[in-house]
Amino acid sequence: MSENKLHDKSRHNNPYDFDKLSTANKNLKDFITKNKNGQDSIDFGNQIAVRELNKAILMAHYDIKYWDFPDEALCPAVPGRAEYLHHIADLLSKDTHRNQAPKGDKVSILDIGTGATLIYPLIGHQQYGWSFVGSEINPTSYVSAQKIITENKFTENQIKVIKQEDTAHIFRNVIDDKLLFDAVVCNPPFHRSKAEAEEHTKRKWLNLGHTKSKRYLNFGGQSSELWYPGGERSFIQGMVRESSDFKKQVLWFTSLVSKKENISHIMHAAEKSQAEEAIEIELVIGNKNSRVICWTFWKEKDRKKWGDYRWTK
Repeated sequence: MSENKLHDKSRHNNPYDFDKLSTANKNLKDFITKNKNGQDSIDFGNQIAVRELNKAILMAHYDIKYWDFPDEALCPAVPGRAEYLHHIADLLSKDTHRNQAPKGDKVSILDIGTGATLIYPLIGHQQYGWSFVGSEINPTSYVSAQKIITENKFTENQIKVIKQEDTAHIFRNVIDDKLLFDAVVCNPPFHRSKAEAEEHTKRKWLNLGHTKSKRYLNFGGQSSELWYPGGERSFIQGMVRESSDFKKQVLWFTSLVSKKENISHIMHAAEKSQAEEAIEIELVIGNKNSRVICWTFWKEKDRKKWGDYRWTK
């Protein structure tokens, strides 16, 4: 793990305990090696090893019994995904008079593009008890997410996945007239094209010291996860525009933003859509800096009323 401290509520502020992790997931044992400092580690350039590590983390720290997904899907790093949710909990805590992060299934979160791994609902439900609805446009990812729900015996009130059939929209056909969400989370497609995504992955592979192989193509990630015309800026701007149609049903819309230079463009889109407030939250995860953009159409006094009514009644 990095020297950079994660959120106070993170379960990942200590170095990986490979004894504990390999006890939870016995498949991990085959991939544990000694690094140059003589400490237990894995080859982070090996997709299978990374997959087994994150599976072990979910099993050991979040009591997940089953976690499997297609080889072509992107394998998320659990500590970084958890970090996003901890900051969403902090954001929501400001909307109660008690200034505490709300817990339990009264809190409802919409995960846009939940993916084959269902990672945000798994972490968020197990850490905070929140209920989740995940939307997914990729048929294979949708089936995979559904199987994770079934195998872990989550009820529909805890975690549910909706198949988004309309590629032209993000919220329509997902948020119906009866649904209210306290927050939207999203890990948007980062790249503008397949070629750009492959070039980025190749650089990551080479940075890990691998120079003679093209196995970088096995890092994982399907088209809907990795690229979108115009990249993340275009995708999130589309989220902002469409979010104004659902401003009475969602307290906070949020999304990860990888490129800092995109923040000002997204902020402008939020202003143009007449959002009441838009803020940026910085995330430092290892050597990587990222950020979360958050916008709401609710005034602060009304957000307090929402929180007190929804979470404390």
